[in-house]
Amino acid sequence: MNQKYRWPNEAKAAATISVLLEVWGDGKWPSYFPRTTALKPGMHDLSASRWSSFGIKEGAYRLLAALERNKLRATFFMNAIVAEREPKLLKKVLDAGHVIAAHGYSQDQFLMSMTRDEQHEIIKRCVSLFKSVTGKHPEGWVTSVYSWTSDTHQLLAQEGFKWHADALDSSFPARETYANGNIIALPWCDFVDNRVLRASPVDYSEAYESVIKYTCENEPLGLINVGMHCHFGGRPLMGGSIEKVLGCLAKTQGIWNATHGEIVTWFENQNVDALDKASLFGVL
Repeated sequence: MNQKYRWPNEAKAAATISVLLEVWGDGKWPSYFPRTTALKPGMHDLSASRWSSFGIKEGAYRLLAALERNKLRATFFMNAIVAEREPKLLKKVLDAGHVIAAHGYSQDQFLMSMTRDEQHEIIKRCVSLFKSVTGKHPEGWVTSVYSWTSDTHQLLAQEGFKWHADALDSSFPARETYANGNIIALPWCDFVDNRVLRASPVDYSEAYESVIKYTCENEPLGLINVGMHCHFGGRPLMGGSIEKVLGCLAKTQGIWNATHGEIVTWFENQNVDALDKASLFGVL
């Protein structure tokens, strides 16, 4: 099975870590929150607003420390508003050896509610804000709240993005070709920390420990995507589960801890638009 594709150094699996630093605009807040009692329409939810600001104030630093303890690298997907509100945090992420990718301007914006031109302006604004702080064009992108449209990835390619992580129809990279350029589509993780918001934090670590074991033992070209949010996964409540997952990745032999950009470089070296799934899984 799979004599055609190999990860570098014959790794059993590759593992990317996605850390999402999400920030809502002034007077905005997430639609999800630990409160279980519904508010009356039109109420200003100050509690949800404060809850959602935890990531930029504290959670990001706790996750940076956890990654350092386990000697792992991550891609930090940030709303560009972070570059305005907390530019020093971007520099701390880069100084720690991680990668910054764009995640729209603010988490309350929905690209699917915008025209093509409006989306284009948001994408260009994000690039400008990140470059103003880091001096670099962000190499990758993931769209806030899965709200991309048929225009989004074309515009990202046009604006010089190398990859996006919006792919939900494949667990492997693939090339998307448009009139104005190419972009690599990377898979996203289906089970991130806020899936256990109203359940048990232990469910998160159990799920990932299971998928790490399964992938290393059974997948012919395993690609593990671990996702966490600074405003929830960065809380002490989730600390034990996050530490278990990161520790499992660090201690499991044969795992290549890759950034999203490194996965893209590997894929481009295969000189294909998509991996041959029949060859990959040995189905002739």
